[in-house]
Amino acid sequence: MKIRDKKLKTFLSEYGAIVITGASSGIGMALIDSMINIVDKNFLICNLSRTKSDIFFDKENHINVSCDLQNLEEIDKKFAIVEELLEKRVSEDKKILFINNAGFGSYGLFPEPSAERNVEMLDLNVRGFTYILAKILPKLKSHGGAIINVSSTAAFLACPYLSVYAASKSYVKSLSLSLSYELKKDNIKVLCLCPGPTSTNFFKSAGFDKRPLPNSYGHTANQVAISTWKALRKNKKIHVVGFSNSLMCFISGVIPKNILLRISGWILSKIRSS
Repeated sequence: MKIRDKKLKTFLSEYGAIVITGASSGIGMALIDSMINIVDKNFLICNLSRTKSDIFFDKENHINVSCDLQNLEEIDKKFAIVEELLEKRVSEDKKILFINNAGFGSYGLFPEPSAERNVEMLDLNVRGFTYILAKILPKLKSHGGAIINVSSTAAFLACPYLSVYAASKSYVKSLSLSLSYELKKDNIKVLCLCPGPTSTNFFKSAGFDKRPLPNSYGHTANQVAISTWKALRKNKKIHVVGFSNSLMCFISGVIPKNILLRISGWILSKIRSS
């Protein structure tokens, strides 16, 4: 699915580059794929990821930088490459967009599947997420631009069986909202993206052999991508994808926490047994 919105094309023309983490699959790939047809040939797309996507194959300005985002020393080394690319290929009058997308989840009674796996999740979803955001911030301040931090509807409530993942995404939401205030004076927009269940590799990395929810439930990665671009253009600070997800997140702020916990625990336990 490609973008054909003229207003969005005009909006993105202000930018000279996108730096993204985890665009080799899922929502990250869909975000790039959905807008790649409306930017000019000099537009720089730089993906930081362990694996390489076909999107970045054999195109001069579409570059994959292999990087383990759980390793701070490797982020330092590989981000030096990104900085050099931005310096050489992005003019001073063009903004930069940073999409902090890389992350994974794990399902089970804590500390399943293992304490080590949960710490790895925090290393990527929180530690690496925060570190690379700090690394790119000087470039964003000098050029202006925007940050999209990918959180989840799980950030709005406690999620038994997804406890560490939900906690990590609550961190992303809280940090994003704080930064949207702090960075306003620097002409930097901050959007916290909160998709619900999406047709990506999330469930596989979380330990499921197959998707535990009906295919009709949730959104495709392309639907999330198009929705995200529209939210960014409208200068939203937080964007929950879809009406039903928005309603659920709103209700989660109204229902007493102990009741909400029982409901979410019952629903997620059914997924476990399906």
